[in-house]
Amino acid sequence: MSVYLKSLPAHEYTGPKVTEEQAQAGAAIYEERCEKCHSASGRGGIFSAPPLAGSAIVQADNPASLINVLLYGPSMPKEVSFGNWETMQGYGDKLRDEDIVAVGNYIRGSWGNVGRPLTVEDVAKQR
Repeated sequence: MSVYLKSLPAHEYTGPKVTEEQAQAGAAIYEERCEKCHSASGRGGIFSAPPLAGSAIVQADNPASLINVLLYGPSMPKEVSFGNWETMQGYGDKLRDEDIVAVGNYIRGSWGNVGRPLTVEDVAKQR
């Protein structure tokens, strides 16, 4: 099975990408709300938070999981230990849909991440 999986070509995203302008619109929100745990490099930390750089959830074609984490915090199974990572609180009651879009686009357009831009409609579906 592993030989077969390794033989498959890498999936390269070819759709619309978050622009520099869209990404920068969320930079201040990321710095204020996310950077402490996920770091300026998006690499997270062994005792603070998981990495966002290179994250499959961040770059998924369907952004619903990322939006849900931003709105409600991560949903973690009781059986799985996340070690010393702090539990992220959701920002659904603290940020407007436009702010969730801005920080989501910052995350999807930084550190080599690639994904289509989020929209207010995407966030409204998950609320």
